[in-house]
Amino acid sequence: METPALAMSIFGVLITGLGLIGLLTSQILLSVPGFSPSTSMQLFVTAFSRASLVMGLLCLPLATIYMNRIAADDAPEGGC
Repeated sequence: METPALAMSIFGVLITGLGLIGLLTSQILLSVPGFSPSTSMQLFVTAFSRASLVMGLLCLPLATIYMNRIAADDAPEGGC
């Protein structure tokens, strides 16, 4: 696996996980630093969690496409 594809895969998994954590536990995340879980703050955390989830889910297929293109470029010509 090439380094850029590996980096994109790790970033995609990390950002997807963080987005899921933010969506599932937004009230807990707000209470840890001492914020009151108001509606506007919870909406802010939810919106950013959704954005990071989507970005992470887009990185994973792009890393796969990148790996497949590199593998196709490394294949010998002539079909063998």
